Formats: sequence, C-alpha cells, structure tokens
Amino acid sequence: MKQITVIFDGECEFCKQSVTWIQHKLKITALPFQSADLSAFNLTREQCSKQVYVISEGKTYGGADAIAFLLKQRGNKV
Repeated sequence: MKQITVIFDGECEFCKQSVTWIQHKLKITALPFQSADLSAFNLTREQCSKQVYVISEGKTYGGADAIAFLLKQRGNKV
C-alpha cells in the first residue's frame, strides 16, 4: 500500500470535514499545514495557505490535481 500524505488547512472546517470523508475509505496521513514541518516536503506556508497538497511516492500534487488524485485512490470516478 502506498503512503499518502495530505497537507491541508487545519483551520478550515470544509478542509477538515473533507479529510475525514477521505479517511473513511483511504488510509492517509493528514497534516494541518499550520503545525507541519513543511520543509520536509519542500513546501512553504504561503503555498499551503492557498491550496491542499498530496505527497505520494515522491510526487507532489497541488490543488485540483491533489483532489483528483485522492478521489481516484479512494475509488471514486474522476
């Protein structure tokens, strides 16, 4: 099973609920950008304040690409 890390806005209620929904069918590591070590992912607070990021198998997906990746991994049709 591939490791999937999601970096999201931990202060946004929609973001938090979306992560919970994803976790019902997909094992992910969810990290609020406000408390994550972003340098480990080569990301900045400014970048993460604008969109969600997904890191999996050495690739980084941002924004709509991140959401599409998660939905596909979850089993939804994209």
